[in-house]
Amino acid sequence: MSWSGKDDALLMADDFDFSVASLESPATPEVLGLIDEVMGPGHDSSWFEWKHRDNPAGPSLAWVASDDRGLVGVRLFMRWDLVRGDSRLAALRPVDTVTAPRARRRGVFSALVRTALRSIPESGASLVFNTPNMNSREGYRRLGWTLMEPIAHVARVVSPLGARARLARGREVLDAFDHARAADARIRTERTAGYARWRYDDRSGRSYAFAALEESDLPNAIVYRVVEARARFLVVEDIVGTPAARKALVGAAARSERALLALDTGGVGGHGDASRLSVRRGSSVVAVLPIGDREPDVTSVASWSLTLGDVEDVI
Repeated sequence: MSWSGKDDALLMADDFDFSVASLESPATPEVLGLIDEVMGPGHDSSWFEWKHRDNPAGPSLAWVASDDRGLVGVRLFMRWDLVRGDSRLAALRPVDTVTAPRARRRGVFSALVRTALRSIPESGASLVFNTPNMNSREGYRRLGWTLMEPIAHVARVVSPLGARARLARGREVLDAFDHARAADARIRTERTAGYARWRYDDRSGRSYAFAALEESDLPNAIVYRVVEARARFLVVEDIVGTPAARKALVGAAARSERALLALDTGGVGGHGDASRLSVRRGSSVVAVLPIGDREPDVTSVASWSLTLGDVEDVI
């Protein structure tokens, strides 16, 4: 392995010795093997290059824990570009944290987090955020993170508006993301064409569909998946355009896919509204850690606007 930085040696009460260090070249067979062992198959070098090297926000930061028998933990922080009105915010997202089965409950996770956080001020990030699962949420809370109120996933019956509109398809419609304009000053992902091409790459392990209104003079695009769960859902990962164009896009895409319901984030912290005609179908909990006092109100869910693409489990 290629190590950088000074190892942070730790001795636990049960005599479990391990060290934590930053890693310059984390896409090693040992790292990928541990991620695959803990998270399941599919985390190969192609996936790693997509998620942690080709990200337009920059390559991920990495820390590993090891003992005299080898690797026992991996912690990766993705770089993530946010905007708030006309201001850009550099952020980090902790992802793909794994601990070897033989080293669990021995302080490896906490040591990786604390070591990484000591290095964050040097990265220029204004905040750190992620979507922890049920098993790790309390750990984040104990480490000083704020768990915001859940952001609802809402299902709506698809509006017939635009259902007959003709759609252009293909990845080239993602050029419309370069013309995306925020409707308010909430914190959101900086959604550019380069971001969209990277985020919705097949190397993520998911297949996405891309469409735009064929006869519109204004930039618009939708990224979606179709999921069968009692009913056929159009899962709106991301969408750009005027309010009328977005309605038409969802209607036309749903009709083309024979979907009765459209799923999106909605309400406080979400991408759209949660009307009385929508039904809650799950939620996402976002954990936030501000870096110093660089940005106010980042721990209030009302300050955020996140899409399903922002909180999807491939990230």
